[in-house]
Amino acid sequence: MPPTHPLELPEVLLHIAAYLPQHHRPSCALVSKTWNQVLTPLIWKEVKYQHGKQGSDAIQRHRHLIKLLTVDASFLNDCGSMRFPNIESLSIESGSDHLGMEEFISEHPFASLHMTFWDLDCQDQPNVWDRLLVFNNLKSLRLNYLRIDGTDTSSTWQLCMRLERLKLEFSSLRGFDQSSTEFSRIKELTLFSSRAEDGLMRLELVKRCPHLTTLIYISWDESEQNRNFFHGFARLLPEGTWPDFKAITAKGYIELYSNEMSAIIRGMKQIHVFQMSCVSTFEPHHMDLLRPHLDTITEIDLSRAETCDIAQEILSSSPMLKRFRAARINGTDVAKGQPWVCLGLEELEIEFILDPSTIYHVQPLVFDQLRRLSVFTFRFMTQRMGMEEIEWMLQHWRSLAEVGGKLNRYDYNIDNKLRERLQDHGINCIEDDQVEWWARLGIKWSPPLIWKEIKQGSDAIQRHRHLIKTLDMDAFSLESWGSMRFPYLESLRVTTGNDDPGLEDFISEHPSASLHMVVWDPGCRDKQELWSKLLGFNNLKSHDLKAIEIDGTDTSIWQLCTRLERLEFHDLYLEGFNQSSTEFYQIKDMTLSDPKDKDGSHDLG
Repeated sequence: MPPTHPLELPEVLLHIAAYLPQHHRPSCALVSKTWNQVLTPLIWKEVKYQHGKQGSDAIQRHRHLIKLLTVDASFLNDCGSMRFPNIESLSIESGSDHLGMEEFISEHPFASLHMTFWDLDCQDQPNVWDRLLVFNNLKSLRLNYLRIDGTDTSSTWQLCMRLERLKLEFSSLRGFDQSSTEFSRIKELTLFSSRAEDGLMRLELVKRCPHLTTLIYISWDESEQNRNFFHGFARLLPEGTWPDFKAITAKGYIELYSNEMSAIIRGMKQIHVFQMSCVSTFEPHHMDLLRPHLDTITEIDLSRAETCDIAQEILSSSPMLKRFRAARINGTDVAKGQPWVCLGLEELEIEFILDPSTIYHVQPLVFDQLRRLSVFTFRFMTQRMGMEEIEWMLQHWRSLAEVGGKLNRYDYNIDNKLRERLQDHGINCIEDDQVEWWARLGIKWSPPLIWKEIKQGSDAIQRHRHLIKTLDMDAFSLESWGSMRFPYLESLRVTTGNDDPGLEDFISEHPSASLHMVVWDPGCRDKQELWSKLLGFNNLKSHDLKAIEIDGTDTSIWQLCTRLERLEFHDLYLEGFNQSSTEFYQIKDMTLSDPKDKDGSHDLG
């Protein structure tokens, strides 16, 4: 009998499989019969059912291998009669008390149960809670878009007493303070809201969880209620209210004072997760308090903190770090600092600041640090990459599975060649929606080397507004972040259909930026007001008018045009221009796309 090849030994294959991304395992299972036998149980260990993605026959054949199963209402229709003998965890998402759900859960009493409900009618809630009380294996509950009235039924709180994890997402509490229930089993609590809710009532809920280890608090409401919550939380944590507490995540419009930040860090005996993207400052004494926990910490998010002094120390002192987000890091600090010890880092969101005078010396050293990381997904904003950068990624990031965004935004042909090179190595190339959003805004960054996963939203823009030099915006973006100021803005392009609220203030706050206006189809009254307001801006350099009827007897439009260097007319209808003797001495570039007079009889020469 010939000796067995080492790559056919199950022990070796299991070791190899531990480093394979899940989506690569099915392909590897086709190598040989031995590989198939070893990898198939790993492929089917966890299944997230999606209607139409997995066939019921395949699930039926491999159901004995499935240990972690996530399903929705469509699964109960398609495969609800199946039984999974070795299942350990069952997650069900439903918008109602679905027919067959109770029976399916009853058939799997040994699986830890995780339920998600969204948009339940208030009248249906008591019935659902009463039925779930039967299942002693319920471990976590996620409630989306629900109004929970604790005064209506005690079954709500009886159910929560059994949970280890509770997530309230866009769900409001009422009447909780009239209950004396304590949730001694809850270890992880998520409070996610975009509306003003009673911060003290939220705090009361957290106080009822004495063994809490993890708090996730997300709020996009700028009310005083967030202040009330964190003021009380920072006071109670150092007093030992939650002795096992070791993970905190705070995101959104949350104002946290320096002394409250210190109290929170001081009150945690051991820190595993410290995601405080809500804070805009992280002072040296905060780092002094955090430093003893760097040996055990796994996640840090200080992406809004205006500092780059601490990033290198964290990366070189945190061996257990898996996810790290910070505003920026100085490339010189990376080059001169200690090697990074977080070799298992899975997610890095940071901007590298490089001095142009030393970029050719520092950049290779920065790349050398990046080479030490294990990267599975690399998403970035639009860049000007070449084949050299692609070959570096292929050589050093062997586990790279997905790349998103524009590889070379300046040359379409080069971009296609770079994508083809990655796809030849089995790497998925996607057009990242978030990247496209940034590209639509026309944002340019300096310096050009940025290793970062862009997160769409005003928080990311707020963090990097000092880097933005060219900005292209419309009425939608004006509503989203029109109150921000961009100190180094050089060029501002605004597309509008009328005199948008806040437009005048936003332009006035950026007088040194060359202004380029694109106006389309405003009402006659709106035009006159808009021209008059724009006359107040001496930085207006170009005007693009689309689908507009212009009355040439209104002199404000021609006064405006005398200041321009560039003028574009698209589908323009003009009346009364021959009554004006205005000359436009500064215009150097003019575009006329199908301009006509009022009756459309002839083109304007």
